Amino acid sequence: MVDELCCYAHRQWVNCYTIFDTKQDHYQVMNVGRDGYRRVYGCVLHLDIKKGKT
Repeated sequence: MVDELCCYAHRQWVNCYTIFDTKQDHYQVMNVGRDGYRRVYGCVLHLDIKKGKT
């Protein structure tokens, strides 16, 4: 699933990062980099699990 969310990551200067905070159940997928002169920075997915529910 994470690979599908990293749609921008196929570009040469854009990286996809996964951030997992398993202690507090916070999860993120981020795209960071450059697309030509355009800066790419954004959260693709942000998930919080509260009380064991998504």
